[in-house]
Amino acid sequence: ASSYEVVIHANQLTHAVRAALLGHTVSDDGGLIIGGTDTPATGAFAFRTLLSKEAGGDDLYEYHVYYKGRFSEFPETYKTTTKDGVTFQTASGIRGIFTKRDSDGQVAYRLREDEAEEGAKTAIGAWFTAPQVGAVTNGA
Repeated sequence: ASSYEVVIHANQLTHAVRAALLGHTVSDDGGLIIGGTDTPATGAFAFRTLLSKEAGGDDLYEYHVYYKGRFSEFPETYKTTTKDGVTFQTASGIRGIFTKRDSDGQVAYRLREDEAEEGAKTAIGAWFTAPQVGAVTNGA
């Protein structure tokens, strides 16, 4: 695929994360200020997803990084009551569209702990602090 979509539900986002992804501002008291001219930055997005929970052992994850994209918000919709009683609020989320990098055409890189080669521990250890790029070397 030439682009990928990532969706994050609003209840999973702190105000600080939402501000960083959408160009908003966090107020001194921790509230979220949404300005009419706020513009989301273009950037990379890295996260991990749980593959399996290991009883008595380490949980296994798949790590993801999408290299070039921008997030935008869904329209907000809320429900607070229904005819039969109270319902949960339904709030919006954000959607990121990620496209290929100009430099090499790569869109994303994924690494599964259960399929990783020996050197993967270094990459996984730095997944959220250093840029991650999959490499292929042709053996002789």
